[in-house]
Amino acid sequence: MKTSKAFSFIVGFLLFAIATGVTWVVAKSDGGSTGDKTTNNNTYLPIVMRPMDPLALEERGALVALYQSTNGPEWKNSSGWLGSGDHCGWYGVICDVEGVSRLELSNNQLSGPIPKELGDLKNLRLFSLYSNQLSGPIPPELGNLSSLQHLSLSDNQLSGPIPPELNNLGSLYALYLNDNQLSGPIPPELGMGNLSSLQNLELYGNQLSGPIPKELVNLSRLEVLSLSRNQLSGPIPPELGDLSSLMMLTLNENQLSGPIPTELGNLSRLENLRLHGNQLSGPIPKELGNLSRLEFLSLFKNQLSGPIPKELGNLSEVYGIYLNDNQLSGPIPKELGNLRNWMTLFLQENQLSCWETLGVLEWAQGVKEHDWDYPAPGETICP
Repeated sequence: MKTSKAFSFIVGFLLFAIATGVTWVVAKSDGGSTGDKTTNNNTYLPIVMRPMDPLALEERGALVALYQSTNGPEWKNSSGWLGSGDHCGWYGVICDVEGVSRLELSNNQLSGPIPKELGDLKNLRLFSLYSNQLSGPIPPELGNLSSLQHLSLSDNQLSGPIPPELNNLGSLYALYLNDNQLSGPIPPELGMGNLSSLQNLELYGNQLSGPIPKELVNLSRLEVLSLSRNQLSGPIPPELGDLSSLMMLTLNENQLSGPIPTELGNLSRLENLRLHGNQLSGPIPKELGNLSRLEFLSLFKNQLSGPIPKELGNLSEVYGIYLNDNQLSGPIPKELGNLRNWMTLFLQENQLSCWETLGVLEWAQGVKEHDWDYPAPGETICP
């Protein structure tokens, strides 16, 4: 009878351990290997238990919800998941003394929606699920991840709006939501104060519409702002010229209209400016010649008019300028002859004249790739 009761107790405990993730150890007092049933007269020490605290149970529940919601059995790698051991040993889950700190399951064949329970991972600092087949909306509950520093959900099939609750992520420095099917406006809330540490904001390759919120100017540490390949409309906010840390600004392939703000000439750290494929009009601001670190300037396929500003000859670091497919007119400034480090020059499909003022034949010898309309380089057509 005593043996039967002891057996029932052990079975019950094991079932409890598996269900709750309890870590337990069985050790032999005679120095033999644990679980060696071939040695006679074994005396086993009592089981030592470390039951999960409430936070660990909450984390485990959130991870289980992710596995169930995203077709876990079909993942490329699901090593350890849903096992009886500590969830900190599951593939892609990294813990520190405070709990789950990193969740990295990129390019792992996850499919289906992101469960709202992931908002319970209070200590999470890096969350990366890019290059999967995730679908459905981004849960607003992700805005509860107050310790999060890096969020990458790019290259999935996520749809619906960007939750304004992401503005609550006060520790965030990188937000990658690019190459999805997100729609609706860019929430002005993203620029309303809490994301003061944000350095990278990449929303390109979605279906976002409406204007670029001027509130983004409050992201004072922003180094990369990439909103290209959406359906954004309206003017480029002049306030973007106050983002003094900005190194890359890509707004290409939208439906933006109006002039290029002269204030963009204040971006002294800017290296890459891509505004092509919009409906921008008016002249090229001479202030762009102040961008002493600029390496790439792309303004093609707009409705820009007037002359090429001679101040572009000050861009000593530039290796590519694309001004083609506009309505530019007048002579090519001779000051552009200073830019012998150019790798690419595209000026075709404009109304430019007086090529010989540049001495373009001699200058073009240092240009690896170029394209322009007739007259041929060096042909005299000026009065």
